Amino acid sequence: MKLTGMRACVCVLADVKSVEEQVNRYLKNPGLLEKTSLPPSVYHRFLDPQVKGGTPSFSSLVDEAQNLFFAGSDTMSGAFTYGTYHTLATPGLQEKLFAEICQVWPVLEEEPTLEQLEKSTYLVNPPLSPLLKKQNNPG
Repeated sequence: MKLTGMRACVCVLADVKSVEEQVNRYLKNPGLLEKTSLPPSVYHRFLDPQVKGGTPSFSSLVDEAQNLFFAGSDTMSGAFTYGTYHTLATPGLQEKLFAEICQVWPVLEEEPTLEQLEKSTYLVNPPLSPLLKKQNNPG
């Protein structure tokens, strides 16, 4: 489904609202960052009182989060497009990738742990890495 016109604006505004809620939550209670099982995020550095300049304002944090979100989505969409093309164009790679996904994530209702994913051959350190490097340095 392609988002156009008003529908695209509504989706962007919903994302902005979500970012604002997340920034608000962490500003009110920075200790929540320590309770997550995920690796440190940009919020850890932004909300670290030891960082030179102190904690940024609410609007600065929202702006930075949005910049990272939109910059990351463009970069990732290009990488995923390139990776998908080469996965489909490389004989046997799609089957190997599918077999690994089934091994690492046998029950769809149970998310694999970060440790399980890090042990995978194709999901974390894909054979596409050299191809992505080639894309960024075609010479």
